[in-house]
Amino acid sequence: MKAVQEGAAFSEEEFEGVLYVAKHLLPGGVTRSHIQKFEYMMGNLKMDAELVEFLLDYCASIEKTAPRYMESVALNWHEQGIKTVKEARELIQNFQLTKKGAEERPCKAERKE
Repeated sequence: MKAVQEGAAFSEEEFEGVLYVAKHLLPGGVTRSHIQKFEYMMGNLKMDAELVEFLLDYCASIEKTAPRYMESVALNWHEQGIKTVKEARELIQNFQLTKKGAEERPCKAERKE
């Protein structure tokens, strides 16, 4: 299957690398929809293969591997100017700290006044 279109901003070799990682991380296998999302991430959003592979790993680690969810994460990172794995890792860590802090604070209904 030749997924990479002529004139794409990424090489077929890079794309094959992403598919290799996806095959090992996605529990239901790689679907046509996944392939289309990876092409979109690398072509339209200009994400490099390393960042897409990191996104795959992140989504698999939280057990959210639906193509639409992964696309939403990619769009969020793109809107925030995330271009490297280091930046993505920092964003995730900050998000987890924020989320953890919110979980530790009781909501108004749980507070005893």
